[in-house]
Amino acid sequence: TWQNHGHEVHFFSHLHTVDDEENLINGARFFYKAENRISGFLETEFNRIAAAKKLIKSVNNFRPDLIYLRWSMFVFPVHRLAKIAPIVLEVNTNDLMEHRLLGFWMDRYNRFTRRFTIGSAKGLVYATKELSKNISFTKFKKPYAVIPNGIEMARTFSYPAPNNQTPHLVFIGTPGMAWQGVDKLVDFADRFKDIHIDLVGFKFIEGVES
Repeated sequence: TWQNHGHEVHFFSHLHTVDDEENLINGARFFYKAENRISGFLETEFNRIAAAKKLIKSVNNFRPDLIYLRWSMFVFPVHRLAKIAPIVLEVNTNDLMEHRLLGFWMDRYNRFTRRFTIGSAKGLVYATKELSKNISFTKFKKPYAVIPNGIEMARTFSYPAPNNQTPHLVFIGTPGMAWQGVDKLVDFADRFKDIHIDLVGFKFIEGVES
């Protein structure tokens, strides 16, 4: 819980089990076990539902005036949060494009259920102007604001470029996200061996020998 300018903010998290829980942000966490097997989809979904119900009960006990909800694939009955307080939904990705990478069934599930998440929101916060103009969101006719999760380069102090004999390239990402294109970065490293590449956030890259 954080308090600032007279406002009290509490963080609720619905996520799969992790090995390094101590490194997560402080707040109320509701874990579920995710099965990697294709046949384990329903088992994973039941686990997600059970954790979501506990989260909703905890949010209701907190009695918030406003709920800021980060975009995620729909899980029943998360739309019931709208009965507790108005929801502002953060849209940080084109989910229709992103979930295609998860396979046919996950793509279809997302296409069918996304209406419940967006439909229950009172307003949307987009990470980019491009997302705010995408018909897959504008068709819901929700009031919105665009709040980028980047920086204005013209207003940001920068250091002069270093004079390294070997150029350095840094990539910061999250494992298991195919759309980040780390496989392309590996190909890039093979082609340009005179560039030193640092990967931040990865212990290993699948299919690549350490």
